[in-house]
Formats: sequence, structure tokens, C-alpha cells
Amino acid sequence: MFYEGIKDLHSKYVQLIYVEYEEKKDDFVKNTLPEELAKFEKLLKSKKDGKGFILGDKISFVDYTLFEELDIVQLLDANCLSAFPALKAYHERMHSRPSLQDYLKHREQAKLPVNGNGKQ
Repeated sequence: MFYEGIKDLHSKYVQLIYVEYEEKKDDFVKNTLPEELAKFEKLLKSKKDGKGFILGDKISFVDYTLFEELDIVQLLDANCLSAFPALKAYHERMHSRPSLQDYLKHREQAKLPVNGNGKQ
């Protein structure tokens, strides 16, 4: 369920970035993103009140997928997680994982673009 929701959000993000960026970025940030993040907040809180991982105590590939999606949408709006405390704490918890820290450090040093068209 989480993974399908992430795919739905990512599809909307891709449509925005590669097709409708100029016309719809503000609407996406103001309306679509909070609506989608509210769904993830609710689902995450249904597992250990949002204090664990998507499956509870065990981490899965979906946790990394959600982390990446949250990381990406923060490029559009750095404060988009402010209204979603469980998601914000989740993102911070994932971000602090040692193996993920190594990856993020490498990604930052490589200055890899998120989108091939420079829009973010």
C-alpha cells in the first residue's frame, strides 16, 4: 500500500517536472503535495504511531523509497514536511542511518542532479 502510494506521488511529480512545471509548480506545492503527504502521515502513524518503519520494527526497500521521495519533494518546498510531524521525524530518522549517510555524502560530493532538466 505504501509503495503504490509512493508511485502515485512520484508519477504526479514526474508530470510536474517534465511537462507542467511552469504552469503548475505553485499548485503542486500548495495543494497536491500536502494532500499526498497527509496520506503518508496517516499511514505511517498507523504503525507504532509513526515511530518505527513502514513495517513496524523492520526496515524494507519501501522505507528507502519513501525517504528518497521525501528528499526529492523537499527540493520543491523545503518546509513541506513541517505540517507532518511523523513524516518529518521519519525522514530525519532515515537520514541518520549510517549506511544512508555514506550514500548521501557521496551523492552530495558528486553533485548529481535530481532531474535531468534542471527543474526542482
